[in-house]
Amino acid sequence: MCIRDRRAGDIIRRMREMISNGSRAFTEERAAQMIRDLEPVVALIGQDTGVVIRIETDDEDDHVLADRIQLQQALTNLIRNAVDAVIDRDDGQVTVTGRALGPEGYEISVRDNGPGIAEAQMDHIFHPMISTKTGGMGLGLSVTRSIVESHGSALAVSRPQGGGACFTFRLSRPTESEIP
Repeated sequence: MCIRDRRAGDIIRRMREMISNGSRAFTEERAAQMIRDLEPVVALIGQDTGVVIRIETDDEDDHVLADRIQLQQALTNLIRNAVDAVIDRDDGQVTVTGRALGPEGYEISVRDNGPGIAEAQMDHIFHPMISTKTGGMGLGLSVTRSIVESHGSALAVSRPQGGGACFTFRLSRPTESEIP
């Protein structure tokens, strides 16, 4: 096993241990605010790459149970991946959308207008050590999926009409017993 593989395995193991050992701080959060709090980071990514990144959120009915830091890390990973997918396009765009789903929770998606994900890769992109990027370690989506799953959700990927890729997950509403 090469050093890179061992290092990647260690990173994944530590992240999964951290998530499974409960070293997370789930609190009642405003999903739209968590997303908007990333605007300074998103602005820098857009400025550095020339990619247009839009954030569109429903501010009403956006109370969720989440670990703010982990969730923002997952969103940042998805945004960076989307930017990487469109960076060479003159019209590269990334849209982060948050929308209320009533009692079903709050849905967050990150969509780009890049080339999309090849059908043959759709089932494998969340596995560690799988990367579509040159020089990528293949950890970002694996770690992101672990974070999303620790929130009781699933990270889904789709190929929207019009092209690109869209990663989506839902956050649950807090119940009285879950609010610290």
